[in-house]
Amino acid sequence: MSAERDQIKRQAGSALRKAGRAHLTDLDLRPVSSSPRQWVGDRGWWLINVEFQASSWSVGSYLNVGVQYLWSVKDHRTFGHGNPRFPIPGSGQFAELEGDEDQVRAKADSVGSGARDAVLGLIARWPDDNVHLRLLSSDATSGLWQSVDAAVAAALLQQNDQARELFRDLPARLDLSIAWQAELATDCAHLGGLAADPAAFKLEIQNRIEETRRRLKLPSRDAPFVDL
Repeated sequence: MSAERDQIKRQAGSALRKAGRAHLTDLDLRPVSSSPRQWVGDRGWWLINVEFQASSWSVGSYLNVGVQYLWSVKDHRTFGHGNPRFPIPGSGQFAELEGDEDQVRAKADSVGSGARDAVLGLIARWPDDNVHLRLLSSDATSGLWQSVDAAVAAALLQQNDQARELFRDLPARLDLSIAWQAELATDCAHLGGLAADPAAFKLEIQNRIEETRRRLKLPSRDAPFVDL
């Protein structure tokens, strides 16, 4: 029974890999390592992360699509800004990937198609870096990390008063008895001070982006924001 289940999982993985290649590669997304379920679009200072998320109770896939801003130094991928769970055409929230090969291939293709639609929506919303940063800088009320990103974006756009105000106000939303929140408050004070010097701020952000790229094993790229 275990061998049969393993075969079903391999069939699902193969179908998802083919669906990802069919729907995502021309959008400049690539698989993460050898996984058929993880895809990434590298935009230099931000990532489009796509996950064909497995289930613990059934062979199939949820669909998660989100963005990650690399100035937040991490060694793992995240799905930020909005609800990362996207519907799958013809399947709702979850696509079952069990059955004969043609059925599995068709369902997996719908997962890839849903991912493509979600990625195209992100690309259309943020056609270039300036538009992207302007939209980010105006999104300071929907959540803690969105506010951090808004402050960084405002500083990169040299909207210095807005950036300093956002960095100044963020610690009031934090519980300083929690270690990571205390560290974030300290970092906000540091970045708020740098915001008065656009060149120094940009260099700091570029260094953080490069560090995250190193941790995620992404290739080194030309420094972003050079045209801002």
